[in-house]
Amino acid sequence: MRYVIVGYGKMGQEIEKILQKQKLDSYETIDPDSIGPIHLHHLSLKDFINGDEFFNEYFKDTVFIDFTQPDQALQNIQLYAKNKANAVIGTTGWYNHLPKVKKLVKDSEIGLVYGTNFSTSVQKMFYLNNILARLTAGDDYDVTINEVHHNAKKDVSGTANTLAKDIIAAPNSIKSEAIYGINGAKGKHQLTISSDRLVGVFGEHTVRYANEFNGDTIAISHRAGGRTAFAQGAIDAAGFINGKSGIFDWSNVLRDRFNNQLSK
Repeated sequence: MRYVIVGYGKMGQEIEKILQKQKLDSYETIDPDSIGPIHLHHLSLKDFINGDEFFNEYFKDTVFIDFTQPDQALQNIQLYAKNKANAVIGTTGWYNHLPKVKKLVKDSEIGLVYGTNFSTSVQKMFYLNNILARLTAGDDYDVTINEVHHNAKKDVSGTANTLAKDIIAAPNSIKSEAIYGINGAKGKHQLTISSDRLVGVFGEHTVRYANEFNGDTIAISHRAGGRTAFAQGAIDAAGFINGKSGIFDWSNVLRDRFNNQLSK
Protein backbone atom coordinates (compact mmCIF):
# COMPACT_ATOMS: atom_id res chain seq x y z
CA MET A 1 0.00 0.00 0.00
CA ARG A 2 1.17 3.51 -0.83
CA TYR A 3 0.38 6.65 1.17
CA VAL A 4 0.33 10.20 -0.16
CA ILE A 5 0.30 12.87 2.56
CA VAL A 6 -1.39 16.03 1.31
CA GLY A 7 -0.28 18.99 3.41
CA TYR A 8 3.10 19.06 5.15
CA GLY A 9 2.01 20.96 8.24
CA LYS A 10 2.22 19.67 11.81
CA MET A 11 -0.15 16.76 11.18
CA GLY A 12 1.47 15.83 7.88
CA GLN A 13 4.89 15.76 9.53
CA GLU A 14 3.57 13.63 12.41
CA ILE A 15 2.08 11.13 9.97
CA GLU A 16 5.43 10.95 8.17
CA LYS A 17 7.25 10.22 11.46
CA ILE A 18 4.95 7.29 12.18
CA LEU A 19 5.29 5.88 8.66
CA GLN A 20 9.08 6.08 8.98
CA LYS A 21 9.02 4.49 12.44
CA GLN A 22 6.86 1.65 11.16
CA LYS A 23 9.22 1.37 8.17
CA LEU A 24 6.42 2.06 5.71
CA ASP A 25 8.58 3.72 3.11
CA SER A 26 6.04 3.71 0.30
CA TYR A 27 4.80 7.24 0.80
CA GLU A 28 5.11 10.71 -0.63
CA THR A 29 4.11 14.16 0.57
CA ILE A 30 2.62 17.10 -1.32
CA ASP A 31 2.74 20.72 -0.26
CA PRO A 32 3.56 23.61 -2.60
CA ASP A 33 4.49 25.94 0.26
CA SER A 34 6.73 23.78 2.48
CA ILE A 35 10.38 22.79 2.51
CA GLY A 36 11.08 19.26 3.60
CA PRO A 37 12.72 15.91 2.87
CA ILE A 38 13.22 14.11 -0.40
CA HIS A 39 9.73 12.62 -0.27
CA LEU A 40 8.17 16.12 -0.46
CA HIS A 41 6.80 17.37 -3.77
CA HIS A 42 6.55 21.16 -4.02
CA LEU A 43 3.41 20.90 -6.11
CA SER A 44 -0.30 21.46 -5.75
CA LEU A 45 -2.42 18.31 -5.59
CA LYS A 46 -3.72 19.04 -9.10
CA ASP A 47 -0.22 19.37 -10.55
CA PHE A 48 0.95 16.24 -8.73
CA ILE A 49 -1.87 14.15 -10.17
CA ASN A 50 -1.61 15.64 -13.65
CA GLY A 51 2.15 15.13 -13.63
CA ASP A 52 1.87 11.38 -13.07
CA GLU A 53 1.29 9.80 -16.47
CA PHE A 54 0.80 6.41 -14.84
CA PHE A 55 -1.67 7.74 -12.25
CA ASN A 56 -4.56 5.33 -12.85
CA GLU A 57 -2.37 2.22 -12.65
CA TYR A 58 0.27 3.34 -10.18
CA PHE A 59 -2.18 4.72 -7.62
CA LYS A 60 -4.58 1.78 -7.49
CA ASP A 61 -3.18 0.70 -4.12
CA THR A 62 -2.77 4.27 -2.88
CA VAL A 63 -4.67 6.35 -0.32
CA PHE A 64 -4.31 10.11 0.05
CA ILE A 65 -4.27 11.45 3.62
CA ASP A 66 -5.42 15.05 3.44
CA PHE A 67 -4.72 17.59 6.21
CA THR A 68 -4.92 20.92 4.40
CA GLN A 69 -7.33 23.84 4.86
CA PRO A 70 -11.16 23.99 4.80
CA ASP A 71 -11.19 26.08 1.61
CA GLN A 72 -9.00 23.47 -0.11
CA ALA A 73 -10.88 20.40 1.08
CA LEU A 74 -13.79 20.46 -1.38
CA GLN A 75 -11.48 21.20 -4.32
CA ASN A 76 -9.22 18.30 -3.30
CA ILE A 77 -12.16 15.92 -2.88
CA GLN A 78 -13.30 16.82 -6.40
CA LEU A 79 -9.82 15.90 -7.68
CA TYR A 80 -9.88 12.56 -5.82
CA ALA A 81 -13.29 11.78 -7.31
CA LYS A 82 -12.27 12.80 -10.83
CA ASN A 83 -9.12 10.66 -10.70
CA LYS A 84 -10.61 7.64 -8.91
CA ALA A 85 -8.36 8.05 -5.87
CA ASN A 86 -9.33 6.98 -2.35
CA ALA A 87 -8.72 9.44 0.46
CA VAL A 88 -8.84 10.18 4.16
CA ILE A 89 -9.96 13.76 4.87
CA GLY A 90 -8.65 15.01 8.21
CA THR A 91 -9.46 18.62 7.35
CA THR A 92 -12.61 19.97 9.00
CA GLY A 93 -14.74 23.03 8.33
CA TRP A 94 -16.21 21.87 4.99
CA TYR A 95 -19.16 19.81 6.23
CA ASN A 96 -21.76 22.21 4.84
CA HIS A 97 -20.76 20.64 1.49
CA LEU A 98 -21.29 17.07 2.73
CA PRO A 99 -24.38 16.34 0.56
CA LYS A 100 -22.40 17.37 -2.54
CA VAL A 101 -19.40 15.29 -1.44
CA LYS A 102 -21.57 12.22 -0.86
CA LYS A 103 -22.86 12.50 -4.42
CA LEU A 104 -19.32 12.95 -5.77
CA VAL A 105 -18.14 9.83 -3.96
CA LYS A 106 -21.12 7.77 -5.07
CA ASP A 107 -20.87 8.83 -8.71
CA SER A 108 -17.10 8.26 -8.90
CA GLU A 109 -17.21 5.02 -6.86
CA ILE A 110 -14.15 6.03 -4.83
CA GLY A 111 -13.64 5.40 -1.13
CA LEU A 112 -13.49 8.33 1.29
CA VAL A 113 -13.22 8.56 5.07
CA TYR A 114 -13.78 11.81 6.92
CA GLY A 115 -13.88 12.70 10.59
CA THR A 116 -13.55 15.55 13.05
CA ASN A 117 -11.00 13.59 15.07
CA PHE A 118 -9.10 10.40 14.23
CA SER A 119 -7.78 9.70 17.73
CA THR A 120 -9.17 6.40 19.01
CA SER A 121 -9.33 7.86 22.53
CA VAL A 122 -11.42 10.77 21.31
CA GLN A 123 -13.65 8.34 19.45
CA LYS A 124 -14.21 6.52 22.75
CA MET A 125 -15.16 9.88 24.27
CA PHE A 126 -17.69 10.34 21.44
CA TYR A 127 -19.04 6.89 22.26
CA LEU A 128 -19.40 7.66 25.97
CA ASN A 129 -20.91 11.07 25.25
CA ASN A 130 -23.47 9.45 22.98
CA ILE A 131 -24.49 7.15 25.83
CA LEU A 132 -24.69 10.03 28.33
CA ALA A 133 -26.71 12.11 25.89
CA ARG A 134 -29.25 9.29 25.66
CA LEU A 135 -29.34 8.71 29.42
CA THR A 136 -29.92 12.40 30.18
CA ALA A 137 -32.24 13.22 27.27
CA GLY A 138 -35.60 14.53 28.40
CA ASP A 139 -34.34 15.16 31.96
CA ASP A 140 -33.47 18.52 33.48
CA TYR A 141 -29.80 18.52 32.57
CA ASP A 142 -27.91 21.62 31.57
CA VAL A 143 -25.00 20.86 29.22
CA THR A 144 -21.80 22.71 28.41
CA ILE A 145 -18.75 21.86 26.30
CA ASN A 146 -15.33 23.45 26.73
CA GLU A 147 -12.48 23.05 24.24
CA VAL A 148 -8.88 24.24 24.55
CA HIS A 149 -6.30 24.20 21.75
CA HIS A 150 -2.96 25.75 20.84
CA ASN A 151 -3.03 29.46 20.06
CA ALA A 152 -2.52 28.94 16.31
CA LYS A 153 -5.89 27.22 15.85
CA LYS A 154 -8.23 29.59 14.03
CA ASP A 155 -11.63 27.87 14.14
CA VAL A 156 -13.89 26.27 16.73
CA SER A 157 -13.01 22.64 17.42
CA GLY A 158 -14.65 20.16 15.08
CA THR A 159 -14.51 17.67 17.96
CA ALA A 160 -16.60 20.04 20.11
CA ASN A 161 -19.09 20.41 17.28
CA THR A 162 -19.39 16.61 17.00
CA LEU A 163 -19.98 16.29 20.74
CA ALA A 164 -22.71 18.92 20.52
CA LYS A 165 -24.29 17.34 17.44
CA ASP A 166 -24.55 13.95 19.17
CA ILE A 167 -26.21 15.53 22.22
CA ILE A 168 -28.78 17.30 20.05
CA ALA A 169 -29.40 14.16 17.97
CA ALA A 170 -30.02 11.87 20.96
CA PRO A 171 -33.56 10.41 21.03
CA ASN A 172 -35.92 12.53 23.18
CA SER A 173 -33.27 15.22 23.61
CA ILE A 174 -34.65 18.63 24.56
CA LYS A 175 -31.46 20.26 23.25
CA SER A 176 -31.88 21.74 19.79
CA GLU A 177 -29.19 24.42 19.51
CA ALA A 178 -25.50 24.85 20.29
CA ILE A 179 -24.44 28.42 21.06
CA TYR A 180 -20.89 29.72 21.07
CA GLY A 181 -20.09 31.97 23.99
CA ILE A 182 -22.67 33.89 26.00
CA ASN A 183 -24.99 36.43 24.42
CA GLY A 184 -27.65 36.48 27.13
CA ALA A 185 -29.56 34.03 29.31
CA LYS A 186 -29.22 30.38 28.27
CA GLY A 187 -32.39 28.58 27.25
CA LYS A 188 -33.30 25.04 28.30
CA HIS A 189 -33.06 23.94 24.68
CA GLN A 190 -29.53 25.29 24.28
CA LEU A 191 -26.10 23.94 25.12
CA THR A 192 -23.01 26.12 25.18
CA ILE A 193 -19.60 25.66 23.59
CA SER A 194 -16.74 27.71 25.01
CA SER A 195 -13.28 27.96 23.48
CA ASP A 196 -9.87 28.82 24.91
CA ARG A 197 -6.50 29.10 23.18
CA LEU A 198 -3.26 28.41 25.03
CA VAL A 199 0.23 27.80 23.70
CA GLY A 200 1.35 24.17 23.78
CA VAL A 201 -2.10 22.58 24.16
CA PHE A 202 -2.76 19.88 21.56
CA GLY A 203 -6.44 19.52 22.42
CA GLU A 204 -8.62 19.28 25.52
CA HIS A 205 -12.36 18.69 25.60
CA THR A 206 -14.75 18.48 28.54
CA VAL A 207 -18.50 17.87 28.48
CA ARG A 208 -20.51 18.57 31.64
CA TYR A 209 -24.05 17.46 32.32
CA ALA A 210 -25.49 19.27 35.37
CA ASN A 211 -28.82 18.21 36.86
CA GLU A 212 -30.93 21.31 37.44
CA PHE A 213 -33.00 19.58 40.14
CA ASN A 214 -30.33 18.26 42.53
CA GLY A 215 -27.11 19.91 41.33
CA ASP A 216 -25.32 16.65 40.49
CA THR A 217 -22.81 16.91 37.66
CA ILE A 218 -21.48 14.25 35.30
CA ALA A 219 -18.34 15.17 33.36
CA ILE A 220 -16.22 13.41 30.73
CA SER A 221 -12.90 14.76 29.51
CA HIS A 222 -10.13 14.00 27.07
CA ARG A 223 -6.68 15.55 26.95
CA ALA A 224 -4.42 14.86 24.00
CA GLY A 225 -0.83 14.07 24.88
CA GLY A 226 0.38 15.02 21.42
CA ARG A 227 -0.46 14.57 17.75
CA THR A 228 0.61 10.92 17.56
CA ALA A 229 -2.82 9.46 18.32
CA PHE A 230 -4.48 11.66 15.68
CA ALA A 231 -1.86 10.74 13.08
CA GLN A 232 -2.02 7.01 13.83
CA GLY A 233 -5.80 7.11 13.54
CA ALA A 234 -5.54 8.70 10.10
CA ILE A 235 -3.11 5.98 9.01
CA ASP A 236 -5.51 3.32 10.34
CA ALA A 237 -8.34 4.97 8.40
CA ALA A 238 -6.22 4.83 5.24
CA GLY A 239 -5.76 1.09 5.72
CA PHE A 240 -9.50 0.74 6.23
CA ILE A 241 -10.52 2.61 3.05
CA ASN A 242 -7.88 1.10 0.76
CA GLY A 243 -9.68 -0.92 -1.91
CA LYS A 244 -13.16 0.11 -0.69
CA SER A 245 -15.78 2.37 -2.22
CA GLY A 246 -18.28 4.59 -0.45
CA ILE A 247 -18.13 7.39 2.09
CA PHE A 248 -17.55 6.69 5.79
CA ASP A 249 -17.62 8.82 8.92
CA TRP A 250 -14.72 7.49 11.03
CA SER A 251 -16.83 7.91 14.18
CA ASN A 252 -19.43 5.48 12.82
CA VAL A 253 -16.76 2.98 11.78
CA LEU A 254 -15.24 2.91 15.26
CA ARG A 255 -18.63 3.02 16.98
CA ASP A 256 -19.50 -0.25 15.25
CA ARG A 257 -16.19 -1.70 16.45
CA PHE A 258 -16.86 -0.59 20.02
CA ASN A 259 -20.35 -2.09 19.92
CA ASN A 260 -18.93 -5.40 18.74
CA GLN A 261 -16.27 -5.29 21.46
CA LEU A 262 -18.86 -4.73 24.22
CA SER A 263 -21.19 -7.43 22.88
CA LYS A 264 -18.61 -10.18 23.41
